[in-house]
Amino acid sequence: MTVDLNDPEYTLVLALEGFRQAAARYQVAVDASEDAAVVFTPLAEALMWAISIDETFFKVDDQPYRDARDGDADGRYLQALRYARNRCTHQLALVAERKGLAPPFRPPITLGLLFRWRPVSELPPPDPRFRDPRGETAYDELLAKNPADQAIVHADAWFVRWSAQRI
Repeated sequence: MTVDLNDPEYTLVLALEGFRQAAARYQVAVDASEDAAVVFTPLAEALMWAISIDETFFKVDDQPYRDARDGDADGRYLQALRYARNRCTHQLALVAERKGLAPPFRPPITLGLLFRWRPVSELPPPDPRFRDPRGETAYDELLAKNPADQAIVHADAWFVRWSAQRI
């Protein structure tokens, strides 16, 4: 059996696997190291895979994909993750940092140290040629100050749900 390496359906399967492997490497790094450099690499890789998958689903499934994604509790995280991906790849902004438990406490409460998304106000200024107000708002509402791994879980849940309904 020959596989068409340019078939978007095939590349989506590979990209989803890449995303999940990067997310797993991120979790291992978080558990093993307090060094932001060690943790940042697999986090940035997971972001790149997530946005690549998001863009490919849109290319293949068109506007119905985007409408469903934006109306879904998990899918809406993709806009915020795109903003995080753009900031960490284009401005090399460290979008997450290790933090301990601090108020205000919001469920789910995680004890100990974890990597949290930094608020936009703490990031270096974005390139003024590539402003993304919608992404910035989504980032501040959904990611800022929250554990980084939660957004990855939301993105994966959305990808699973969208993939299942496409069959």
